[in-house]
Amino acid sequence: MNLPPYVAVTTAKNEQDSISKTIDTVLTQSHPPILYVVVDDNSEDYTLNIIKQKPVTVVHIDKPPIPIRSYNMLRGLLVGIKKATKEYPEWEYLLKIDADTLLPSKYVENLLRRLTTNPKVGIASGVMSKRTLQKTRPSDGAKIFRRTCWEEIGGLDMVVGWDTHGTLKAMKEGWLTRAYSDIIYIENRTSKKTSLKGWVQVGFNRYYLGFPIFHTFWTAIVYLNDYPYFLGSITMLLSQIIARLARKKPFDASYYASVRKIALWEMLERITKRQYL
Repeated sequence: MNLPPYVAVTTAKNEQDSISKTIDTVLTQSHPPILYVVVDDNSEDYTLNIIKQKPVTVVHIDKPPIPIRSYNMLRGLLVGIKKATKEYPEWEYLLKIDADTLLPSKYVENLLRRLTTNPKVGIASGVMSKRTLQKTRPSDGAKIFRRTCWEEIGGLDMVVGWDTHGTLKAMKEGWLTRAYSDIIYIENRTSKKTSLKGWVQVGFNRYYLGFPIFHTFWTAIVYLNDYPYFLGSITMLLSQIIARLARKKPFDASYYASVRKIALWEMLERITKRQYL
């Protein structure tokens, strides 16, 4: 099977300890990208110098940081995708990879084979080593977007939980989104929440993204064994309840209706061990 070309984008800030290996694992894929854009978001260490030594397209952002930390990553990512689209307008697939992620040599090849076999899959990823994911939730660290899906959902929005929001938008529009458990990658930094502050943020994000409280309750049970154990789960649940008092939701009613349906089906999948979405 002839695999389609794709572009890759990474955004980095102060990633001197990991960025070189991340870039190398992308460039040495069995099916390498036709264009790889690496964005430096005003790093204060040697990140930019390291990137410039690699055979990639370099973009440097020299602007003040956005107060919300995760928005800076999204800003860099969107700048990189804009550059990739300008340099290679006909891209069909986009690999979004974090600056601390390491890919096995056939990671992209294996994902593209799945995507080309099933045209209904709009976003796909493998699974981070030693982690489990809902089958319908592509992993944020190294995921591939199909161009038609990306355009139909309008890309990623500058909102809380923007990565998850993008997946939910795709599901709302009828796209399949998949995390394949047999395709593994490594993330140097854990994405697990290790402080109560992190769990508070998850609770607030779940409210704004539209997850119903029954889904968060079930998720809290699933995460009981994650540090700081039941305190993290309880904090997440209470934070969502508190967020409900604000009653501020940024999206329209059809989006939230869709998320409620998705949440119900996801919970049924966990209970019955069957694939519904």
